[in-house]
Parts: sequence; structure tokens; C-alpha cells
Amino acid sequence: MSDPCQPAAKIGTGDFTGRVVSGRIPHAEPDSVVLRRLYPQPPVDIGVIDRIEAGSARLAIHPPHRSAWSDADRAALESFFTARYRDHHRLAALLGIADPIEESADGRS
Repeated sequence: MSDPCQPAAKIGTGDFTGRVVSGRIPHAEPDSVVLRRLYPQPPVDIGVIDRIEAGSARLAIHPPHRSAWSDADRAALESFFTARYRDHHRLAALLGIADPIEESADGRS
């Protein structure tokens, strides 16, 4: 499980049937999005989306949280945060700025 205090880029927050979830790209794992349920309390990491850059994004919900998320909920989470991940990288490229996630992974920041 990822440490919420580690450097990361927050890429979005969404409401999924009354549960507010945020997504962040950890600097140590730039091809992943860690999902954190913010509401209802207490905040907790619920899963991760891996292999986004490879084009085969895969959502994994942590075992204690699996029963709370239907297949439709999981598809919505994966779609929403995969799109935000790609938007994050496209925006950095369009602005001609270095992506802080990639810089950190390369050890340049």
C-alpha cells in the first residue's frame, strides 16, 4: 500500500455513488494511480490502477474493500482516473514543461 505522505501528483477527485475518491500518481510509481476514499470517513487507500502507459490499465481493489465496489463502480473508477492520468501527461506535453512525475522517476528533481 502506498504512503499518502510520499510525494505524488493529485490528478482528480470524483463522487462514485456517495463515496468520494481521489487519485494520485506516486512519484515512486509513475505508471500507477493510487485511489483513496475520502468520504465517508476515515480516509483510506482502496486500490490502485496499474499499467496505464502500457495501454492495458488494470484496477485492483484491496481485499478489505472489494465487496463495497460493484463491477459497474470499478469500471467507473478505472475510466475516470485513467482519463485523468492521461490528461495530466498530455497537459504537461502541451505546455512544454517537464512532467514532475517523470523527472522524479529519472532522479532529476
